[in-house]
Amino acid sequence: MVAGRGIRMRVAVAGGGIAGLACALGLARAGHEIVVVERDPAGALDDPRGAFSWERAGVPQFQQPHVLVSLACRELRVHAPDVYACLLEAGATEILGSHPDAVADPDLRALCVRRPVLEWALRRALADEESVTVRHGDTVRNLAYDDGSAPGVNVWGLITDAGLVTGDVVVDALGRTSPMPGLLADLARAYGAVPGEVLVPRFTGRAAYEVARGIPCGMAYYSRYYRLRPANPARPGHHFVAAAADFGYASGVLFWAEKEAGEQLVGLVISVPAGDQELKALRDEDFYDRVVAATPALARVIGPGLADPVTPVRPMGGLRASWRRPVTDDGRLTARNVFTVGDALCHTNPAYGWGASLALSQAFTLPAVLAGHDGDVVAAQGAYARRTGPLVEDRFGSGVALDRGIERIWAGEEVDVLAYTMEPDLFRMRGLSAAAQAAPLAHQRQGRWAGCLDPAAAIDADEPFRTDAAAAARVVRGRPRPESERPPARDDLLALVPS
Repeated sequence: MVAGRGIRMRVAVAGGGIAGLACALGLARAGHEIVVVERDPAGALDDPRGAFSWERAGVPQFQQPHVLVSLACRELRVHAPDVYACLLEAGATEILGSHPDAVADPDLRALCVRRPVLEWALRRALADEESVTVRHGDTVRNLAYDDGSAPGVNVWGLITDAGLVTGDVVVDALGRTSPMPGLLADLARAYGAVPGEVLVPRFTGRAAYEVARGIPCGMAYYSRYYRLRPANPARPGHHFVAAAADFGYASGVLFWAEKEAGEQLVGLVISVPAGDQELKALRDEDFYDRVVAATPALARVIGPGLADPVTPVRPMGGLRASWRRPVTDDGRLTARNVFTVGDALCHTNPAYGWGASLALSQAFTLPAVLAGHDGDVVAAQGAYARRTGPLVEDRFGSGVALDRGIERIWAGEEVDVLAYTMEPDLFRMRGLSAAAQAAPLAHQRQGRWAGCLDPAAAIDADEPFRTDAAAAARVVRGRPRPESERPPARDDLLALVPS
């Protein structure tokens, strides 16, 4: 069935994470009928606190720190303002990120909230949509399709453990381990691709295979949440993070989280080289606490007497940056009627906070392209690929380059993050962060790029700004750091490991 403009379409969504839930919400509010298939059991909707006991084995990063950066905030405020308001009501911390000495940018903001609360708010909104059915405890196994008489297969549903879910449109929101892109590539090889060029692929052949399989990010994380004590003076300002520590061989970032019963929560992520066996000792809570206490930037906010841990230390590894293109080597669609969203399409290092922005942007683009192509799903697929492709390419390229650059720095290589021509991505991330300490404009511009509002090209094309920012950053980085402000050297840190 092909639906015309204004006619309800049936959409089968594989996966009930952020991307799948947002797709279902946007499509339902555009008048379509949605069935979401999610393998994890349902969680309670009456209280956001109950979301933390939800069993989400399918989302290993569920309890890791999450922050909605600027683009994600804008997508929710425009397309689902009720969800944004619900998150604020549930205690999410809103950061208005404009520098006090700069012209206020209403889009420069972040919403600091743990992922269980975010998914709870999305599921709560979906519960009010009569056209949405969520099948929890069901697992997608394959695509339902027929090859028809023309090149390219027609996908018309999902094959699940509980049976068949039909759909005029099928959405892959199964996350970074989704098997669907591989299945679609196999179908295109077996039955031919859909005629007509959609876009020129960035990677082809073996390179496309490697990118789809995933490029190791080179990091492992150890995270823990804390509750600030009432007398703790630390409170959110215009910075998106509460504190940061650069060890030279690792890093620590303290993220604001939501308020719980009026008390401010924060989440600490300590990132280390993926293969560092000695730093795996961070799994030990006693050692983790000693590292915090010995690191001035962190100790000032969550050191002894200032905060109390509210979770265990949670490790996360095996991180890979992947980009599963929706087209063949010659730029044609692999199958009809399928859209890929979120981490199933592109996954970058979670340290940069871009995943939710990509997912929400793609999710809310989908109903717009369906509405704009008079029921021609294949034309909508092409429009979707062309509209979402530039941001995916921009963030994937920057993410991989940052991963490699940080890996080199941690290995002890001399890397000049202010040398834009040699290290453009490190310049945007680390160089502009230094400049932002002295130059309000650098704060604004770096915030818009890091928050996915502006592409890398917005900074790359502005040489006068880069020159001024580099000069400001050199002044900041040239200031001597007192011994009392330095984080522990590696040997000193490892000496803190409990015997």
